[in-house]
Amino acid sequence: MLAALGYRVEPACGALAALHLLRKSIYDLVVTDLKIAHMDGFSLSAWVKSRFEDTRVIVMIDLVSAEVDLYMRAGVVDRWLFKPFRTEDLVALLREMILVPPCMSGTSIPSTTPRSTDAPHLRDGHGLLTNGPIR
Repeated sequence: MLAALGYRVEPACGALAALHLLRKSIYDLVVTDLKIAHMDGFSLSAWVKSRFEDTRVIVMIDLVSAEVDLYMRAGVVDRWLFKPFRTEDLVALLREMILVPPCMSGTSIPSTTPRSTDAPHLRDGHGLLTNGPIR
């Protein structure tokens, strides 16, 4: 989905593969499922944020529980994306985060989204996607 929007995406099959890639490259964005192999998406996000404060993290989630509520309050995830979602939902979320896909860089960002010179823009559209369980 992100590649179709113009992002350069490196998929990782689980947390171990993601950690391997994260040790080799700097990513602008990490999109992960809460439920991934070898580590949950929240722990992966905490690891990313402890090392790369400028990297944004979106965690996909399909249910809300007391445990997830605690994760949400911890503040190490930039945004949560509830499944199922449409491409438009992801684009809206990225626009809200001011991470405009390269193919849309010439389009205007909605006026409800503040824009400033220090806003986090994707440097080169480089993202890491970890996959969770297939449903």
